[in-house]
This record gives sequence, structure tokens and C-alpha cells, in this order.
Amino acid sequence: MIVKFFKFGKGNSKSCIDYLLGKDRDREHARVLSGDVELTSAIIDSSRFTKKYTSGCLSFAEADLPEDAKQKIMADFEETLFPGMSPDQYNILWIEHRDKGRLELNFVIPNVELSTGKRLQPFYAPVDLGRVDCFKKIVNHDYNLHDPDDPENRQLSSVQLSDNGEIEPKSKAVGKPQTADEIANTVDTLVMQAYLDGKIKDRDDTILFLTDELKLNVSRVTKGSISISLPDRKRPIRLKGEMYERDFSINRADSEEEARRADSYRERISRDITAVKAEYSDRIESKRTALAERYRSIEQTHSAESRFVATTTYRADQSIQQLYETAINKSSRRTWSIDDSFDGYKFDAIYLEWQSSQSNRKKRDSVEATADSNRKQSLQETAEIENERTRRIIANHREAITIYSTMSCFAETSELCNRIATANNSAAATQNNATRAAIRDSIDATATALEDATTSEQQFKRNIEHVDQNTTTLRRYVKSSEEISAQQTIQQKTDVSATQVRKVENKRNDDDYSNDFSL
Repeated sequence: MIVKFFKFGKGNSKSCIDYLLGKDRDREHARVLSGDVELTSAIIDSSRFTKKYTSGCLSFAEADLPEDAKQKIMADFEETLFPGMSPDQYNILWIEHRDKGRLELNFVIPNVELSTGKRLQPFYAPVDLGRVDCFKKIVNHDYNLHDPDDPENRQLSSVQLSDNGEIEPKSKAVGKPQTADEIANTVDTLVMQAYLDGKIKDRDDTILFLTDELKLNVSRVTKGSISISLPDRKRPIRLKGEMYERDFSINRADSEEEARRADSYRERISRDITAVKAEYSDRIESKRTALAERYRSIEQTHSAESRFVATTTYRADQSIQQLYETAINKSSRRTWSIDDSFDGYKFDAIYLEWQSSQSNRKKRDSVEATADSNRKQSLQETAEIENERTRRIIANHREAITIYSTMSCFAETSELCNRIATANNSAAATQNNATRAAIRDSIDATATALEDATTSEQQFKRNIEHVDQNTTTLRRYVKSSEEISAQQTIQQKTDVSATQVRKVENKRNDDDYSNDFSL
């Protein structure tokens, strides 16, 4: 099931009602499910607004539904559009169509709120689309209806194969020849035939077929559609269907991926339906508050009685007028004459008396309407006076509150300033004391550091003196060692020389002795 809102609504009711029921009210497979055709037409034709009515339909893929399901869906849809409003605040006409092989519940709503006479806008897309979309999802889930968002239910194009194997449009276009729908259906027929012949396997083939074979100008390509432009038309024509989508391929419809996506979609919808219903309830409450704020009627009971009297009088006038026209029409199938009597009264005399009373009744209605208007105006003036008095009281109270707040704020500001000044002085004194203490500590630390430096310097000097003394001692020791070594070396040389001299003398002595012995 999908919800459609039509763009029509600026003319009178005749064209709309003639389409829904036929000019002679004899359209096949069309019947009124709820509402009064004549009353709805009268309200639309008497409307002073530019857009006089809103129309649309609930379109089902199913051929028919049980009567109780239809009534429940219609009531829920009315609650979706008019939450919190009673049935006597709006008028709606429901007409069923089943001539396309599927069920359509068409609705017509006069754009007037009956208790106040204000303009009523049943559907405004930026505000109401989310709520209507939630209604669609809930109905499709609760009644297990055909869901157009299910990937398994996506359509290749707007044409289909008939029982004889011929390509034909899925629905007959309504309007003049060569409308945008008829042109789209013609193009879809040719594209479908090329698809069946194996010429089209993906969207690129579709675009080439449109440009090369059909000689059409492709003006726009989006993710889900292709738009073509014709020389004799100002606006482009959008072609919709799976064959015109970006991801289309010839094996896609039968692939396991498509089945998996369809199963995943159904599981997600079943899992998220609770969240959808919660969102729907929130949107209903928001709309109910907005409608209650806008349509506050004065003396609701009196307005309801007036509408009942007006409706009854209108129907009685219509009945008498139609009865008289039937009586004087010679070609009509009637079983009585205008001269026939009813309890001794001629109908002609009754009609003339009723016709003469029309002017008196109109005058009386005019006087009553004037009095009622004056009374309402008086009530409005009284209400305006009370409102003005209330506004003045509120303004005075606000001014007094402002003065009191200003004075209190000034006193609090002064006290706060004093506190800040005192706190600043205390903080400054504390900070000064802390600074002085820090300076003293710094001076002490500096003096200690100087003393330590002086001590270190003196110790360094002493160490230098010790080093000098040790160096002198070492030098002395080295010099003494060298002298001793030199002396020892000289002594050793002297001893060697003496030994050698002694050896020479001993040898000489020995030689002398030997000589003496030989002699």
C-alpha cells in the first residue's frame, strides 16, 4: 500500500467528483464508502480559499480487502491527518475504485475547518510526510500488505506482459493524449521489447538504446531514474523502474543477492516496527497539539447545532426542489402528477408556499446571522478588552519585577564589589608577606651560597698549596734519585777500573816473579 496526494484542488468540485464517480455517477467498480457526495461538493463550491480541497488515494496492490479492514484503515488515516479533531470539525468523502484490477481508496477533503471556518491544510509535506510514511509502514506490516519498498517488489518499468505475451501499460493514463505518462509508457514499451530481445543487459545499454535507437535526448541521469527531454515539451519526462537504475543488470532479478536483500529488508522492518510505532505516536502528539492550538472554536455546542440545522435545511431544500422538477418534467418516470393531492393539499400549492417562504426564511436567517455575528463580535471585543487588561497587568508586573531585579542586582553588585575589594586587599597583603618572606629566604640562601663558595675557594687554594709542596718534594726526590744513580754509576766505573788495574799489576808481578825464578 502506498499513499498518494494529488496536486489538484483549485477548481470547483465537479471535475473531481465526475472523475471519481463518473459524470452520470455510473463509473464501473466505483462506490461511496463513507461521506456525503452532495454535502462535500457544497462545502467545496462555497469555499473562499484558493485551494478548495485536497484529494488523494490509498493504493493497494491487492484486488480487494475485507470491509472491516477498509473501515479501520480509513479511520486510522483520518486520525493520522487530523489527530485530536472530532469528526464534525472536518468533512471527508471516501470512494472506492477497483476498475484497475487493484483496490484504491480515494479521498476528498474540503480545505476548511467547520467549527471556525478557518483554512484547513490536511497535508503539508515538510511537516506531515514523516507521519504519513510511518502510517504506511505500520499498515503494510499489520495487514501483511504488498510493500513497494521491498526489493523483491521492485518493478522493471511501467509496462507489463499481458496474458497473450504482449507488452501493455500497467494502468491507463487519465487525461489528454500524449501526456507525460503516456509518453513514458510508450518509451517503456520499446525499452521492454529491447530487453526481451536481449539488446539491453545493463543501464548503459538502456541509455545507448534511448539515444541511438530512439533518438531521444537524455537530459539527466540519477541513481534511480533517467530523464528525457522532447522538443515540444518544456519539462523533461522522468523514466522510472529497475531498468533505469544505476545497479541494473540482466541477472540481478534472479540472483541470490537480491533474495538476500529482500529477506534482510523484511527482517529489518519486523525488527524496527516497534520504533516506527513509537515515532508515529510522537508525531501524532505533536500534530494534535498544533491542531488544538490553531482551531479553538467559540461555543462548540452552538456551532455543532448550527451545522446540523444548516445541513438538514440544505438537504430538505434539495429534496423539495428535485421533487418539483421531477413532477413538472414530462419525460421523467413518475407515478404521480403535480396536481395530485396529499391529505387534501395540492403539491403545487405546497411548493408555491414553500417557495414564497424562502425569502422570509432568508431574511430571518440574515437577521439571525447578523445578530449572531454581532454577538460573536461583542464576545470577541470583550475578550480583546480582557486580553488587553491582562497584557497591561502582565506588563506592569514585568516592569516591577525588572525594577526590583535591578535594585537587588545593584545591591548585590555593591556587596560583591566590597567583598572583592576586601578579598583583593587580603590577598595583596598575604601576597606581600609571602613575597617578603621569599626575598628573605632568597637573601639567606644567597649568603649561604657565598659562604660555601668562599670556603670552597679557600679549600681549593689549600689544595693548590699541597699540590705545589708535593710537586717540590717529588722534584727533590727525583733529583736525589738521579744523583744517587749517577754516583753509583761513577762508583761502579771506578771499581771496575781499579779491578782492572789490580789485575794488570798482579799479572805484571806474576811475570816479574816468573822471570826471577827462571834466572
